[in-house]
This record gives sequence, C-alpha cells and structure tokens, in this order.
Amino acid sequence: MQQIVAGLAISMQVSRTIPLFNSGAGGSSAGESQTKVIWLARLRWAFICAQLGGLFPFLYYGLIAQQDVATYLWIIGLLASFNLLVSETQIGARLPLLFQMIVDLVALGVTLTLTQGCANPLSALIYMHAALGPLLLAGKRSLVYLLAICLSLALYCLQSQPAFHGMHGRPLPHTVSLVAQILAVLVIWGITTWLSSTLVSLRLDLEKARQHRQRSDHLKALGAMAASFTHEFATPLNTAKMRLERLERSALKAGSQESDLAAAMAAINQCESVMRGLFGSELQAGTVHLEHVELSEFVRSLCDTWLKHSPVDVNLDFQSSEQCASLVSCVPRMSLARSLIDLLDNARESATTATPDIDVTLSVDGGRAVIEVADRGCGMPSFVRERVGEPFVSTHATGTGLGLYTANALMDALGGALLVRDRERGGTVVTMTFPSEQRV
Repeated sequence: MQQIVAGLAISMQVSRTIPLFNSGAGGSSAGESQTKVIWLARLRWAFICAQLGGLFPFLYYGLIAQQDVATYLWIIGLLASFNLLVSETQIGARLPLLFQMIVDLVALGVTLTLTQGCANPLSALIYMHAALGPLLLAGKRSLVYLLAICLSLALYCLQSQPAFHGMHGRPLPHTVSLVAQILAVLVIWGITTWLSSTLVSLRLDLEKARQHRQRSDHLKALGAMAASFTHEFATPLNTAKMRLERLERSALKAGSQESDLAAAMAAINQCESVMRGLFGSELQAGTVHLEHVELSEFVRSLCDTWLKHSPVDVNLDFQSSEQCASLVSCVPRMSLARSLIDLLDNARESATTATPDIDVTLSVDGGRAVIEVADRGCGMPSFVRERVGEPFVSTHATGTGLGLYTANALMDALGGALLVRDRERGGTVVTMTFPSEQRV
C-alpha cells in the first residue's frame, strides 16, 4: 500500500507543476513587466551618476556654460525624483514602460543639448537606448521609441554640435554627422531586434520542451501508480478467488445453486481482468512512448476496428475536414486508443436500444484537438459527473469506473481536459480536449 500512496503523491506533485494552459500567463506577464521596471530603474541610477560625475570635466573643458549649470542640475534632480517615485512605489508598475523610457530619453537629450550635443563623450548613451528599445518594448511601441530616439538625436546634434574639421580643415556638415549616427542607431536597433526575437523563439522552444518532459514524467507517475495498484491487489484477489472457487466446488457437491456466489466469482474475474489490463497497459512505469499521431486517421481506424466486435452504429463527424486531415498530436498512441475504446464501450453499455447509435466527433478549437463521444442512453447521474476522474465510480453494477478515470488521468497528463455533460434529447457526451498542431 505504501507504493500506491507514493504513486499518488508523485502524480499529484507532477500534476501541480504542469500549467493548465494559460492559467498563469497573466501572472507571468506582470512579473516580466515588473522585472523590466526594476532593471530600468537601476540603469537610470547609473545614468544619473554618470551625468553628475561628468559635470566637473564638462566645466573644465568648456562643454557647458556657467549659466546652464543650474538647469543641468535641475534636470538631473527631477530625473532622480522620478526614479525614486517609480522604484519605491506602485506607480512604476502602473506607468507604461514606453512613457518611462521617453522620460529618460528627454532627460538625456536636454543634458546633451546643454553640453555641446554630439561633441560630448556621453552622447554614446544614445546607443544604449537604441539597444534597450527592442529588448524592453515590442510591436508598435518599439517603433515609436525608435522614432523618438531619431528625433532626439536630430535635435541635440543640429542645435549644439560644433562643426568637426578633417585633416585639411574642411568642416564636416552637421547633416552628414547626423545621418551617420542615425545609421549607427538603426544598425544597433536591427541587431538587437534580431537578437531579441531569437531569444524569444529559443525561450518558447525551451518551454515546449519543458512541458513535454513534464507530461512524460506525469505519464510515468501514472504508470507507477497503475503498477502499484496491480501489485498490491494481485495477492488478495488471488486469495479471494481461491476461497470462492473452493466454496463453489463445495456448493456444487451439495447440489446448491448460490447466485450470490456466482456473482462474487464474476466480480473477482472482472477485477482480475482489469488488473491484468493495467499491468500490461501502455501507462506502465518507464514504458511511456510519445509519438506524433494523425488524429483523423487514428480515430477512423480505431472506430472501424471497434465496430468489428460491436453490433452498433457509429457516426463519424470530422468538423472542418481540411483542418482535421492535417491535425497531429504528440500522445502515447496505445493509451489514447485504450481511453477512446473505453468511452465507446461505455456508450454502448449505456444504450437503451438493441442497436445503439453513437456519434464520434473530431474537431479543432484554438489549436487543441477535441474528440467527442455521444450516446443516446439514459444519461449520467449528477453524482457521477461530479466525481469524474475518481476510480471505482460507475453507473453500472458490474462497472469499475476505471475507463473514465484513466481517460481523465491521460488528459491531465497531456495538459488537456475531460468533460462530461448531458446530451440534448437524452444521452451523454464525453469530450476529450488536448493540445495538437496542424501538420505543414
């Protein structure tokens, strides 16, 4: 029994680590924005220190006039107050990141205008802004910030940059210097944008690989749990079976017909069959194999095979057949087949007519495959629907409830969901939803 408890604990622990598809996306985005605000505030302090430290060299080399020192210090003081406001209060989380970066850009432009513009060695800070833009902003906001950088560069270069002279004393026009620096900004911007998009793509690939590994671990945990159930129940079932067989032989010798004894033997045989199925199933620990399955062909072939042994009518309905024809999902093939067969068996057993009518539907919903099995039976009681996913909960006297249980466990492991609802005009609809992709 300790193995069963351990298997359940492992399964619960792994399931908690698998995100339920976008359930934490908002929190992750807010955390990322907060991190950007924190790092921007640290860079702002570095800029403030650089500008304050450069004030005395600016005075010494004549890069700033005496009457502009007060304005220069006012700008630095206002920027420091703004940084304290956004870093020490909740205002920083509410202020758009683009607005904060434009404030920094304005402060840089004004201080450089007061200190001879592009002749100031600290004018290279504009290139840092060109690198930060694609890293911290995205989409149209990034382009707006690029335009703001070019306008700032044009303003302080054209208004305050002195004419440079070459070896022969010919002055370098301001426009030529401005165009060269704008080109440098565009090159840095382009390289950083490419680097940022590459990092985002690698992060998405890493996240997919992590989720794939977690699903595989979850399936292995389910396998360990199934193997533990099998091992723990094998001995007591064999003992009970031997004792019942002995009682049956005694009853036959005495000429007695014990219906209760026969029912007990049937139940024991059914439990034994279930345990053997669990032991040999694809969910056994360490034997999980995920593979890409073409779902339309898979569902059609499985239903055709099942029909050979079941006198029922199955209606296949592939909504948006063009999309379904190229629908592929990475799943354990045998486990998904076992779950779908269990659902078909349940639909057949729930039927109220001699020739049950079952509808199997395959569709696509936002990048997720949806398989529905619908019957025209007497429906499912509310207490069973509320306990979907629990073993040994069934509407049938001889049922074990493990069909829905294993199907629900498989969907959880794949990051999907299993839903049960009443069907209009009578019957039950069981829906399996799990991740998929369109084959190129």
